[in-house]
Amino acid sequence: EADMGWAIGKKKTFYVGKRAVEIQNDRGETRKLVGFTLANDQDPCPKECHLVIRDGDIVGRVTSAVLSPTLKKIIGLAYVGADQAEVGERFQIKIEGGRMIEAVVSPMPFYDPDNQRQSPLQGERAPAEVDKT
Repeated sequence: EADMGWAIGKKKTFYVGKRAVEIQNDRGETRKLVGFTLANDQDPCPKECHLVIRDGDIVGRVTSAVLSPTLKKIIGLAYVGADQAEVGERFQIKIEGGRMIEAVVSPMPFYDPDNQRQSPLQGERAPAEVDKT
């Protein structure tokens, strides 16, 4: 569900949780951990354990959410139905008071692996390199 299969030593004959992993693999993927942003920037930040709802049924939950100072929007992680996990898919989160807000599956990771946000803006000069000789 969390795409962490790489962390399991499959060549080991025994490890804690092996039976649970086997049962999960036999059952198939029913939900998946995804990154999300809110469709409406005016909606409040969902809290941990707020429910992901589809057609009136609980299909998952929010694991975390926060206002990103870098991205200037709310980002979070949530379990959703396996068929809702594609980037761009929309899903509903039930927050306090029973209010429903819409979230959008976002590509992960949220951080900037190529450091493009750290590059100088177009039209600005890059700082002079320091001579370390």
